[in-house]
Amino acid sequence: METVGVALGAVPLVIELFKQVINAYHLFLEGNNLEKSTTHFAMKLAIEKHRLLRWGESLGLCNPDSISAKFGSGTSIFKDEQLVKVIEQTLHCIHDIFCDVGPLTKKYGVDVVSSESGESSNPQNCEEPAPSQPTKLLRSRKRKSTSQAAINGKRPRLSLSRFQWAIRDKDAFEKLLLDLKYYNDSLHALHPPEIAITLSRDTLGSLIQTASPEMLENFGRLNSAEVSCLPYKPREAAIFQSLPQTASIALAIHKKPSSDSCFPKACDQHANGIIPWRQLHPLGELFGECRRALWQDPSGRDSQVTLVFLESVLKGPEACTYDFRKSELYQQKLMQLRQLASLLAQTGNPELFRVMRCRGITTGPDRLDIVYELPPGASASGRCLSLANILQEPNVEIKFKWNPRPSRLTLARELCSGIFHFHSCSWRHKDISSENIIFFESITGYIDIHRPYLKGFKKAQIIDETTHHGRIRVPIRQHPYYLFRKALSEAGLLPQINNYFRFRHEYYSLGLVLLELGLWETLGAIWNPAKAANHVRQVVDYCDNESMEAWKIVSAIISRTDERGLECEQTNRQPDVYDGLPSAIKQCFDHFKSAIEQEQVVEPLRETSLANDRKKCEKVLNLWLSCYEERSAYIHNTAIQQAEEFLEATMGRRYQQLVLRCLRSEFELPLSAAEDQWVRHFNWMVVRELEACCLEETKKLDLAPQSQDSLHLEGTRS
Repeated sequence: METVGVALGAVPLVIELFKQVINAYHLFLEGNNLEKSTTHFAMKLAIEKHRLLRWGESLGLCNPDSISAKFGSGTSIFKDEQLVKVIEQTLHCIHDIFCDVGPLTKKYGVDVVSSESGESSNPQNCEEPAPSQPTKLLRSRKRKSTSQAAINGKRPRLSLSRFQWAIRDKDAFEKLLLDLKYYNDSLHALHPPEIAITLSRDTLGSLIQTASPEMLENFGRLNSAEVSCLPYKPREAAIFQSLPQTASIALAIHKKPSSDSCFPKACDQHANGIIPWRQLHPLGELFGECRRALWQDPSGRDSQVTLVFLESVLKGPEACTYDFRKSELYQQKLMQLRQLASLLAQTGNPELFRVMRCRGITTGPDRLDIVYELPPGASASGRCLSLANILQEPNVEIKFKWNPRPSRLTLARELCSGIFHFHSCSWRHKDISSENIIFFESITGYIDIHRPYLKGFKKAQIIDETTHHGRIRVPIRQHPYYLFRKALSEAGLLPQINNYFRFRHEYYSLGLVLLELGLWETLGAIWNPAKAANHVRQVVDYCDNESMEAWKIVSAIISRTDERGLECEQTNRQPDVYDGLPSAIKQCFDHFKSAIEQEQVVEPLRETSLANDRKKCEKVLNLWLSCYEERSAYIHNTAIQQAEEFLEATMGRRYQQLVLRCLRSEFELPLSAAEDQWVRHFNWMVVRELEACCLEETKKLDLAPQSQDSLHLEGTRS
């Protein structure tokens, strides 16, 4: 206990040191006087600062109420006296890099000009100072006084000066970046692996979300293979390698592209991103709306033939008529598709975004298609199956590692990680389902379940972009509350807004996929359509019976009054009109109450005097019943029940809880929270948990005795 007390007593010193280092970073970045050709060095420096800032937040050194502080490992780290000493020493080393003018000029190739004196440091006449010498440009008081001030509860005064600096020796300055990277890596390594990788994702996401357009443009120019901030662990390094692509996507979204110039020249062999149909030779239908094709691009080297993957966005007789091709609707669809293709073309790392690289779009005689490159390692003549196909066909051969459970966890982690990267760019998919998750047969003849790819982007949407109107393709996979909110506005009962779809709605659709994956069954097998039909019919018949006056239940829930017109004493108490209702009807209106609360439309509905208007109440009721008739509300309830009853036995409690979190939208956030907060909480509360689940399974497999059968890396799904 004494050791723990000593370690925790050192926390104020660590907090003060951390603040000093962040302040030194800030002043150093603020004082850069770099030429345009060397601005990438400032970008790398900013990345290292952000890495350190997020690391400190994960330990509660700043913003202790943040999600990363709650799920980080700060409590366990600060209980270890040796780890606290390591943190102190490392922070002192980082601080000394910025504060000692000798090493800055002599070792790291920096020319420094103090804003107070206006004199430049002369590297030839500057000797390496001893630690006791007062030749420091940015220097706090002696460490002894810093420690004493922390013990006395006083904030140490810093002798920090504003200054300007420029790079004299680029190679030497790279050493400075590498040293900062080394110290950051050392601090990140104090976390358990699942925390460290989550912290890397969190850092990348916050870098993108908080960057100005100018910074995004500079990030996009970085060479991902040479980014000096790459951590030494492969999975963390891969995340930061995606920074240029992620920044380019975020920049394009920020500019809201509306012309062909948004298509990257590196990916677009054609000026407008449209590949002529005559250059494509389809090889037959694969499944649904997708097929392979040979692409002979005359602008390529030696007119090389490339195997590509086509996904139809619009097809059928209506797509080929002359009048439709000239219509405003078609031109709008074409423009949206070109914008989408321009963004998909910049997802240069399919292992992170889990998306095939887009080459453009093509307009066939009766169709409008997105053209993708086949992923690396995919067989030219092999199968292409969706997750739904695999769940429905028991004899599909799949490459598993040792046994199915860790492979399913890995698949879930890859999917959630890819979706996180899209959301970090302020980009929603809006149609996540097992039908839109596909796998390609490898040259070895197996479907590798660890390498999923997302398709079905025709409903994809940028944050703040106007919602696509029209019928939802698969309503049972959409959140019923989102469908209801959208229907209320389109019916004129609520004001229309630009966007009804939120990240929490996307996480619900993802939760359904994770449920299918955990139970290894399709959604159709999970929710029992026949039983659902009986339930829905019972609800609809009751509400259609005028003698039951179901509209009064709607009125009572909205106004929070009972049927006698008296105000309920407790807002969460059920109105008296619930008395005597069949269980199916109670369940229906419980869902209705949750829907108007979660979508935050209770007050707007009251303001329209809807509660006292029978016709309006009946209209609201009919819109809500349409969600029931589409089965989306029934699916919502059934999915939660199935996860509660069966998921823990098949995939473990941690997996069960993260699936329920997605289905219930329980991310410890107010429903009005900003979208970037939902993304951060999703990373820490879902993706991090999947990282931990995968590590747990790996440890079990390492410790468990392996039979002869378990040594085979390739097998057939049972």
